[in-house]
Amino acid sequence: MTDPLPLFSDEQNTEISKIPVIKKTTAFEAQSLEEELKRFIERTIGGENTLQREGLRRDCHLLIFLLGFDGTGTKTLEKVGRTFKLTRERVRQIQSKSLSKIGRFQKSHQVELPFLDRAISQVLSLIPVKKEIAESSLALAGISEKSFLLSGLRKAALLTEKILGFEIIEQEKVYYAIPLGTRKAPKTIMHFAKRAIEHYGVATIDDIASMSSEKMGREITPEFVTLILSSKKDLSWLDSENNWFWFSTVPRNQLIYLMRKILSVSSPIDVSILRAGIGRNHRMQGFMPPRHVLLELCRQLSWCKVDGRTIETKLNWEEELKGSTEWALCAALKEQGPIMRKEDLEKTCLELGMKYNTLNAYLTFSPIIHRFAISVYGLRGAKVPPGFVESLVSDIDRTKRKTLLDSGWTEDGSIWISHRVSEGMLKNGVFTIPAGMKKYLEGTYTLKTIDGVNIGSFRIKDNAGWSLGGFYRRRGAEEGDYMLMLFDIKSRVAWIALGEDEGVLEMFRKQDTEEEE
Repeated sequence: MTDPLPLFSDEQNTEISKIPVIKKTTAFEAQSLEEELKRFIERTIGGENTLQREGLRRDCHLLIFLLGFDGTGTKTLEKVGRTFKLTRERVRQIQSKSLSKIGRFQKSHQVELPFLDRAISQVLSLIPVKKEIAESSLALAGISEKSFLLSGLRKAALLTEKILGFEIIEQEKVYYAIPLGTRKAPKTIMHFAKRAIEHYGVATIDDIASMSSEKMGREITPEFVTLILSSKKDLSWLDSENNWFWFSTVPRNQLIYLMRKILSVSSPIDVSILRAGIGRNHRMQGFMPPRHVLLELCRQLSWCKVDGRTIETKLNWEEELKGSTEWALCAALKEQGPIMRKEDLEKTCLELGMKYNTLNAYLTFSPIIHRFAISVYGLRGAKVPPGFVESLVSDIDRTKRKTLLDSGWTEDGSIWISHRVSEGMLKNGVFTIPAGMKKYLEGTYTLKTIDGVNIGSFRIKDNAGWSLGGFYRRRGAEEGDYMLMLFDIKSRVAWIALGEDEGVLEMFRKQDTEEEE
């Protein structure tokens, strides 16, 4: 009988012999993380003779102190040298020698460190979290004897080749434990938050989380955003339940700028009238904070006084509008108004040197202007006697129809649909689709606000669209608001804007700003 063929060649057997063999599993019985790490150091550096040799005992204590394995955090070589009355270089030598011994020990032993594993899992279950909270939680969970600083935990994980899964960052002089790979997230979050406050005045945590996630290419949770923004001393909550906030010290705040204009022209004023004026301005791109958020913001402003739904201020309109086109427009209406027929207002303003297109642009977008009826304009919040507006509307004006339709096509082949938000739409997130448009629109779309924020996706089937509830909540939609949607059929993207009057219909128009009557 012939000998059986060998399983491996001589060359393969030589390579196999080079593979290190794990001789045994070593466990360190302990009652806490500190005790477990202490015994790990003593066993790997000094073996069974650590306690009998003074030099080894010192080296172990030195390394435990240096690496923060006693829970007090990592130390510099200089600090350890002062404590142990050694030079910085001598400490470095002891560290190098000790780490070499640990490395050799681990090549031949499978080390079990259950307290270290539990500590890492505990922190991972909390992140993102403030560093000191994570450190305290280790003691509260019975893992460590006292608050265990994360710098020591990180060193322990690196030394024992365990996957840590989190990293420590500093933001606004506050330290956080965050998921591995998200080091740039805090700066991204802060960037979008500041930009949102500058442009819109207020923002929601969900919007910032969405923008940050898109930028980072990974999920950034609202909890992460809240944690990072809470480090800002000027953070003020306007509705903590729905996560509306603002930064009180951001110098350029578009919302505050518009509010000062409106309130200087008409005070006191109802919050609904103020909100409509804010949404009318083209720079806000259809964004209007909910009424209760506006009221809370006004309560936090030193120059505002809130009484129920009414807001009052002592701002002077001539100072707030000084040097602007709106100053001339306001002056004309205060002298001859406060409301006028459009043709009379045009005549007055043109005599003051205002250009026709400029006037029409401001009549369309200015927050201090309100369209009381077809071809009748006045100052926002103006007190008008009953029947006075009707007396200004001519028979010809009454027969005119605004070019506001339920739906239509743009020149580039997109479809637009306008709605008036109802209580039912707010509750169920459903909106209707004109029967003539359903064959073009059925399917799933990515939903974006006019300013480019990705809201998510929704679906159109038969004569209805679904899943706008998230948009309503995040953008503060209220019953009676105007909603305009533009559908890019090719890219399957839908753009959406809100407004409290018909001015929102100008959002997607590409022609000049002259208003159509």
